[in-house]
Amino acid sequence: MAKSFLETIKGNDPIFFINTLCGLGDIVSHLSRLPAVKEKYPNHIVVFLLGGFGGSPRLMKEMIERQGELALIIKNYTWLNQHDTMEEFIKKTYVKEVRGDVYETWSFCKEIFNNEDPSFLNYEMAFPYSYNTSSTPDLLDNFYGFANSKTVVIKPFTTEGNPEGFEHDVEYNRFWTTEKWVNLIEKLSEEGFVPIFIGLKKDLQDLPEQCKKKKLQFLDFSDRSIEDTILVINNSNGCITTNSWEWGIAARAGLPTVCVYLKNHFFLPVHIPQGPSSIWDNLYVETDTLDQDPESSKRIFDVFNYLTDHKKRPKANYSVAMITLDDADCVADTLLNVTPYVTDDFVVVDGGSTDGTLEILNGWDCVSLHEKTWEDDFETQKNFALEATTQEWRILIDADEEYEHLFWNQLPWYILQANTDDVDCISVPRINIVDGLTQDMVEKNSWQLSHFNWVNYPDYQQRVYKRNCKYSGRTHERIVGSTNSSVIVGQHIVHRKSSERQERGLKREHDQYKISAVNIKKRLGVEYGKKLIIQCVESLADDEKIINIENHMRFLANNKGDFHYGLAFPAHTDLAKGEEFIKLMGENNMIKFGSLPELFYILEETKPYIVHMLTDIDIEKNLASAIRSRTKHFIEKNITGTPEDSLKHYRRIGV
Repeated sequence: MAKSFLETIKGNDPIFFINTLCGLGDIVSHLSRLPAVKEKYPNHIVVFLLGGFGGSPRLMKEMIERQGELALIIKNYTWLNQHDTMEEFIKKTYVKEVRGDVYETWSFCKEIFNNEDPSFLNYEMAFPYSYNTSSTPDLLDNFYGFANSKTVVIKPFTTEGNPEGFEHDVEYNRFWTTEKWVNLIEKLSEEGFVPIFIGLKKDLQDLPEQCKKKKLQFLDFSDRSIEDTILVINNSNGCITTNSWEWGIAARAGLPTVCVYLKNHFFLPVHIPQGPSSIWDNLYVETDTLDQDPESSKRIFDVFNYLTDHKKRPKANYSVAMITLDDADCVADTLLNVTPYVTDDFVVVDGGSTDGTLEILNGWDCVSLHEKTWEDDFETQKNFALEATTQEWRILIDADEEYEHLFWNQLPWYILQANTDDVDCISVPRINIVDGLTQDMVEKNSWQLSHFNWVNYPDYQQRVYKRNCKYSGRTHERIVGSTNSSVIVGQHIVHRKSSERQERGLKREHDQYKISAVNIKKRLGVEYGKKLIIQCVESLADDEKIINIENHMRFLANNKGDFHYGLAFPAHTDLAKGEEFIKLMGENNMIKFGSLPELFYILEETKPYIVHMLTDIDIEKNLASAIRSRTKHFIEKNITGTPEDSLKHYRRIGV
């Protein structure tokens, strides 16, 4: 017979204490890590010390005890700001180092909010993993009716367990709309699936009524115990739910599972393996919060149907590319992140490292190493790496980055969807973390900080693309050649660096800006006595606005007088009219810039007489001030009227 909690802490056997201030879904995930804990600590007894919101601690304790483990609820342990005090109490009251006890906190909020890895990530999640229940079919009404049907468990909302409240979650798009769930159920019904509603009755909101109006068949197993619900899940044909504890049960049972995880994506590492796992052949996590159109449920239906039919995720071939230059301080971590997911080739182009980077790279058999001397030009270096790859789809990663494991494991789905939608370029949001960040760095670089001190989040990067796409721009390079693009939401590139590495990168960046600005001044070749006018446009798109600007420029080019005209435009925007402007103005007068800091360097070097923003929108105050300080005269907006009016205005300036 198993010992009680009191017998255990009074005994001599070493204990592995786990401090867990969390919810039921978190415990469901944590339990799957216990086989790895016991492999590392085979002589220890596992004891959970529980805190949480509402009735969660009681439910967590029951779940843990059904798995044969020990748990104690710590009363009034509810909020994160209590954690340190409770930790001190636990260590003082229960943990005995002389007995060989181990203490870990799996109350992950503190670590995640501080951009740290929780300790439980050191333990792999078991798959498959089953959750015990004493419920039997004979105790469950209508069990055999659904067990002999083609069923899919549905939980659309969760109204409890969140201290912020249900309405808060609705407001912040944690859930699909009822209309979108109905649309999905219609599609499932057409394929012969029978939905089973689970969770609290109020978790269903008005979904059953809406299904009845559409004459859609369903089974209602709501307001059942957790044990009954586990029995229902284990005997279904699949599961599609919002982010709640049920999807973890289904996924680890090997059932086709889709979790609609639309809020607090930074908590996902709690629930999914941080590496390759067979679970991804039956699990898909939906993180896109942007599209609430009911018809967009088709994509989730297609994913679920694919998992049901094929019993695995799709296969995708892709190349990975990376450039390096003296990255010995970080490249090993990047290699550990990338190499488990290399399907074909992994091309690395080194620019002449002397710090040990080459020795690290040569230690990996899967790396195809090329060397090309660094020329202070990211465009050239990255395109060289991309050209050396073999596959139609390429993924680029910087030497100081990692992709979240969810991205890598679901990448075949994104490529499949892109091929279906004729997309050739996919952008991924990036989390930028600078360790040792100072307010001076923030202000000097005009950075915006998120609640987590992420720099300029979401900082979308074009990173997954087909062979027709290539980079443009000496620095802050962007993809050109794409004809149809898309974005991934809720999965990230993680770009973490020390303040020292950040400063080195900024210096290299500014050195490149200076080189670029000097070259542009030389190309412009403004004659002595001429006044340089730089006109700035948002794009060179083939639209009415740019066509009007083109007509203005044609008149000005034929009436230059004492002026010399240059046209500045972002390198990574729509350049459809680029060739026509080159013919009109001459290639030497086309000023392409990759970022605003690069534009500022160009203005400082060329010292224009006038900078004219050819736009109808208001320029941000800080941007206007930065430009004004680098030119003699600044015109913030388009001049209404004829080209002659523009020329007259230029001539009047300064008189």
